[in-house]
Amino acid sequence: YLLGNYTCRLRRFDAGGNYLWAYDLGQTVSYGSYVGNYCSAVYVDGSGQIWLFLPGAVNGYLYTFSQDGTSGPQFSFPDTLGDHAAADPTDNVIYLPGATGMDPGSGLATIWKFTSQGQQWAASAPATDQGSILKDAALAADGSVWAFGNKGAQLFGMHVAANGTLQWSKSFNTTVNPANVRVVTRADGGVSTLHWDT
Repeated sequence: YLLGNYTCRLRRFDAGGNYLWAYDLGQTVSYGSYVGNYCSAVYVDGSGQIWLFLPGAVNGYLYTFSQDGTSGPQFSFPDTLGDHAAADPTDNVIYLPGATGMDPGSGLATIWKFTSQGQQWAASAPATDQGSILKDAALAADGSVWAFGNKGAQLFGMHVAANGTLQWSKSFNTTVNPANVRVVTRADGGVSTLHWDT
């Protein structure tokens, strides 16, 4: 799948590089916004459903499309999204990292689980972690979800079980503000993270 601006079009190609279809995402949709404004991140889950969202969006929108390019359900929620999501390669699921609310000073790091039926659960950091936000998420082999971001000038991480139960959340000291945070799962059950010190 390929996204293109300025008039945003979602295009699909097969394994042989043959062009299959395009969908113009510049038209007005519900919520009074333009899908083209959210033409920045594309993910495909295990069912073949396509997910689009705008990384870092305050007041998040989530758009879905079927494999044939038919527009699917759209979701809106009054929260802040991170930069990267994790689509389940075996199921109709996407995990979105971010923070509750639209105020970066009072939000709580949160992971949302969505299917085409809508939000299935949300797991947030404790109230003591106010001001935290998650920027990237990774799905582990056991179905649990890891996510990392920052809490002020500290690296911040969370681990959530497959059913949405918070396993732990924690801040880690860094010399300066961590940015462009990424996380990948490891075969030994842990994760590795990468970030810029800015």
